[in-house]
Amino acid sequence: MVQPKLETLAQRLVYAEDGTRWRVREARVHDVPGAEADSCLIFDGGHICRRLWFYPDAWTELSDLSLLAMMDRPR
Repeated sequence: MVQPKLETLAQRLVYAEDGTRWRVREARVHDVPGAEADSCLIFDGGHICRRLWFYPDAWTELSDLSLLAMMDRPR
C-alpha cells in the first residue's frame, strides 16, 4: 500500500481569542484516501486537528479571526 504524502504549500500561525495557538498549513495531498480536493487546509491546535477542503485562494491574507471562523463553519 502506498503511504499518503502531504506536501506543505504555505503555513502560518494564528491565535484564537482563548490563546490557543493554531498552525494552519495548506497541503497538497497525494494518495490520501477520501480526499475531496487536490489540496486542503490543516488546522493543528496541538490536541485537535481539523481539515478544510474548500477555502479561498487568498487564505493567507485573512485575519486570524476570519481564518479560524472558516475552521468552525459547517462542512
